[in-house]
Amino acid sequence: MNTFKTNVMEDFSIYDTSLNFNRETLKNIIDEIYLIENEKIYSSKSGRTFKINKGFHSVNLMDPNSDIFSKYPHVNILCSRIQELITNYFKTSKINWVDNEYGTLKIVEMWINILRVTDYNIPHNHAHYDISGNFYLQVNKKKICETDGSLIFLSKSSHHYYLPRNVEESGSLPTVIPKPNQGIVFNSFQKHIVMPHFSDEDRIGIAFNARYDNTFNYDKIYPIPYWLPVCYNYKIKQEDIIKYPDKQVVKIKLKNGLQFNWTVNHMQNLVGEVIQLNKSQLEPLQKLATIDRSKYFIKQ
Repeated sequence: MNTFKTNVMEDFSIYDTSLNFNRETLKNIIDEIYLIENEKIYSSKSGRTFKINKGFHSVNLMDPNSDIFSKYPHVNILCSRIQELITNYFKTSKINWVDNEYGTLKIVEMWINILRVTDYNIPHNHAHYDISGNFYLQVNKKKICETDGSLIFLSKSSHHYYLPRNVEESGSLPTVIPKPNQGIVFNSFQKHIVMPHFSDEDRIGIAFNARYDNTFNYDKIYPIPYWLPVCYNYKIKQEDIIKYPDKQVVKIKLKNGLQFNWTVNHMQNLVGEVIQLNKSQLEPLQKLATIDRSKYFIKQ
């Protein structure tokens, strides 16, 4: 199972996870990202908080009018993998939800970043969202100092972009030296910066903003997930039920075609009931997917 590690320093809560993609998958995703960059229609003119010289900032991938996911299957899997981690494995006390609750985090925005030599991000937070994050696909290995290309979270009294070397090296501020496959997820109000790097190596990542939505659920996720949720609410229809002398089996079929059975040991009428399948019931089925996981992920 994929888990989030939590690093708490003063009032910082930073969650660390991994995409767990194998080398071939990362390469295929990066190849598709360069193709997306070359299609000028996918370039964002605003650049948001980035100071970009020759880098790239994409439009919102979650825009349903975009055809990115249908054209680029590995970027589709990348987005869906992030949603799988956020939906199935991520929790924080700052966001109040439980296993059997129908609502979940809804990723509203997702965008690709390619940061090239001297590109950086000014101090900022992500207003109007609950949870934000960045997942790293390729990082710069050549460095003038250790913090080149790093992600640094600022305290309320830290407002300067250039930090003194003694602060950078003291570890007094939470500093992420990114690695390929790594994901960093945090409360959106946390102010942070991305330090510039000075090599000719591209730093490539994908970032997102999410809100908790108690009306949002697995069936509404875009693009359609390849994965199975760890909790699920389902309204039973007559055609779903197979009756046996001492039990009833409900055949549950998800939007993506994945299906499984839920058994009840009574003969009462089930039509119209909403059943809540929890983590203990669905966890044994987590290997179900519409893709061959062994082709895309590191073996565990």
